[in-house]
Amino acid sequence: MTNLRKRIEGLTSLIAKPFCRLGVHPNWITLSSTMVLITGLLLLMANKPLWVFIVVIILSGILDALDGAVARNCGKTSLLGSFLDSTIDRVNDFIIIASLFAVGFDEFIVLALMSAAFLTSYVRAKAESLGLRVEGVGIVERAERILLVTLVLITSSWDRFTASIILYALLALSALTVVQRIFYVAKSLSRRL
Repeated sequence: MTNLRKRIEGLTSLIAKPFCRLGVHPNWITLSSTMVLITGLLLLMANKPLWVFIVVIILSGILDALDGAVARNCGKTSLLGSFLDSTIDRVNDFIIIASLFAVGFDEFIVLALMSAAFLTSYVRAKAESLGLRVEGVGIVERAERILLVTLVLITSSWDRFTASIILYALLALSALTVVQRIFYVAKSLSRRL
């Protein structure tokens, strides 16, 4: 997914140019991705059709890709923007994973997946604060996790058993990613001693 993201950056750069001309600040795009997801989750909890939330996840993903492109193309990159983007990504992860509970999956599994998702992000953030790059390390990064959660949601609407299998597989792969990153960081840091 990391390689695909780099290819998408070219497309988002083209899309970003009109936003620059309109004076749209990238931080507003970042925040709007969360507002869209919160609205979608509330609609899902109010028994609105699941496809509405799926569309919301896609829209949020587009906004997530667009905010950085607008910042770069408009010359508005900033430390605050970077911090806000990373923080909002965690909030959005929480909302997307919480949607599994909203459609009736076991709260323990949802909590375990949230924990694995946040540990994956934390290990990366801590490693980067120590001067290591861990992007691409681990079998399930954020984009893969969101795609698989979306697949679980879609599948759950007609085959709960298969959706549960995908969810348990995602949980196992997410836990494996945490372990892979911890070992990678530990090995990299031990070489510095």
